Amino acid sequence: FSCFLAAGLNTTLGDTVIANPVVSTQYIVTGIDSNGCSASDTVSVNYNAGPNVNITTNPNDSVCEGTTVIMTALNPGVTGNVYLWSNGITTRRDTIVATTTTSFSVIVTNSAGCSKTDSITITVFPDSSANFGFTNTGSLYNFIDSSFGATGWIWTFGDGNGSSNQNPTYIYPTSGTYTVTLIALGGPCGADTITKVITVGAVSVASLSS
Repeated sequence: FSCFLAAGLNTTLGDTVIANPVVSTQYIVTGIDSNGCSASDTVSVNYNAGPNVNITTNPNDSVCEGTTVIMTALNPGVTGNVYLWSNGITTRRDTIVATTTTSFSVIVTNSAGCSKTDSITITVFPDSSANFGFTNTGSLYNFIDSSFGATGWIWTFGDGNGSSNQNPTYIYPTSGTYTVTLIALGGPCGADTITKVITVGAVSVASLSS
């Protein structure tokens, strides 16, 4: 056997060939027997490029924790396709609430049965979560930051004074009840605030003396 019009064929000889054309192509095969007699036949291979798969995101693919993200495959107006997302969703749009950095993929199959896939990673930035504790000896307070994801700190001690240190030390000049506030600053997701009320006891003469 001999094959002609060999575009996309793995070989032109033999009774079996593999065709992988990039456009719809007609192939001609001619068979010659031992007596020199020959006959030809043709076959047409229809090429289908498959669906155009491209995942887009709204608002984007890098978001703060808890953001609702809409992932969309293809452009509006395309019909006849079947969708299967890696999380089991079977519509063109997949809506998620971003909690951790996760990769998603979608397989799109058109009406001819041809499939293509695309994938995307949704990067999640954690929110700053403000928190602190403290120890004290009399009116001397050591404030200890335990915030998550913080890169900056704004403290107010409740008496008009404050600090930008991560773990400040402060001596209250008078006894009383004070509201201590910590604003934890962190990355692209803004700040978080926490307040705690402390009671500073009366300063004894012995303490002043020492």
